[in-house]
Amino acid sequence: MTDNQTVDFFAQDDAAQQGSDDAVQPRISQYLAFSVSGRELAIGLAQVSEIVPYERVSSVPGTPSYLRGVTEIRGRWTPVIDLALKLGLPEAPITKRSCILVLELHIQGESLPVGMVLDGVATLLDLDISQISPPPRFGGGVEVRYMQGLIATERGSLPLIDFAQVFAGAELEHIAARAITANNQASLTP
Repeated sequence: MTDNQTVDFFAQDDAAQQGSDDAVQPRISQYLAFSVSGRELAIGLAQVSEIVPYERVSSVPGTPSYLRGVTEIRGRWTPVIDLALKLGLPEAPITKRSCILVLELHIQGESLPVGMVLDGVATLLDLDISQISPPPRFGGGVEVRYMQGLIATERGSLPLIDFAQVFAGAELEHIAARAITANNQASLTP
């Protein structure tokens, strides 16, 4: 064996070790734990646009029961969903801790803010995504179709909500179309 072959062998071994080190590097993401109808749930922080106090939500006749109404946030009409009702949980009363978590959804080629009523925000979690288990086949207090997975914490497992599934469907698209129309009309009025 020549010196070059020896060097090449160790170079390949070092490269393989570096590749394996990269494979075990933690992939940390932040998640927001919050409370809905007395249950603690979580969402990826990257999906959250902002959190605002619950105030001045105007009801809209003829909409689904889970739609609390609309509110104006930063000059845009925002539909406000009662997340408890949408997830099939009992409705919780509005308290001074209640807030609206705002997400930006992309519906019909438009970016639309959608708010969700929460009992309150609990904490911010820094987790390696390998700590997220697949959702159970059934149970867990939340419809399984709305779950992206489970996050293990010292207080138990938190359902990680998949808002793409929560907001899938023609029903929400109809609500979103109304809000987009309202926002477009509001921007045209002086």
